[in-house]
Amino acid sequence: MNSNNFLVIGDFCIDYFIYGTTDRINPEVPVPIFKPVEVVENLGMAGNVAENLSSLGHTVDLICNKNKILKKRYVDKESNHMHLRVDEDDFVNKKDSFKNFQSIKFSKYNAVIITDHNKGFLSHEDIEKITKSHEHVFVQTNKIIGDWVSEALYIKLNKKEYEKSEKAIFDNTEIKSKLIITDGSNGAYFQDKHYPVNRNIVTRDLSGAGDTFLSVFASEIISGKNHDEAIINSQIAASKVVQKRGVSKAGRNDTSINFLNL
Repeated sequence: MNSNNFLVIGDFCIDYFIYGTTDRINPEVPVPIFKPVEVVENLGMAGNVAENLSSLGHTVDLICNKNKILKKRYVDKESNHMHLRVDEDDFVNKKDSFKNFQSIKFSKYNAVIITDHNKGFLSHEDIEKITKSHEHVFVQTNKIIGDWVSEALYIKLNKKEYEKSEKAIFDNTEIKSKLIITDGSNGAYFQDKHYPVNRNIVTRDLSGAGDTFLSVFASEIISGKNHDEAIINSQIAASKVVQKRGVSKAGRNDTSINFLNL
């Protein structure tokens, strides 16, 4: 696969996986007593997309919020059962949101990926400007879809995100023609075509699977694959990731990301 230059823009967090044991129940209230034994830290949201792209051999710049959104998952080490997730500072302050749009040299990138978790870093207007500034913009968003995303090359939503936007895009054939819907073990859908997945795999952790799908899909498209090949290969990569514990990357483990300070 050829190396390309990618720009990733979106909400950023740190994922903490706190693994431990739960071998007894609290005598005061019927909840398990959790004893931490290991902590694994990963870049999350836009950071995970950027790391996946870097793991595939691409050069990646990342524009994201500076404040630290923290997602802490308390997980039983033996069963991989998640007891609790605690999100801290789960919103981007206005002063830390996307700005200095004019200083971005979009022409230096082969593609731009917007990964918008609706935490406050990107507005509708921001996304619309970005999609009009480059011919190869891939978007995944938690916002309700509208015309502001119609200039994107592809739009990737999971099923729950799609259901939130279904009424808003009911008659929008342009957006529908670009829309990829992922639905876990049910596969993916694009332009009325269903792409099934291997249902026999053992799923250990769904964390980051959507980011892996998006990263591999964009990588495949920019490397010259058609959308059928790209979707199938993205599903294969995501299927491998969900069989592992925590957040895993699509390619090699050593990654390098350039955080842009605009």
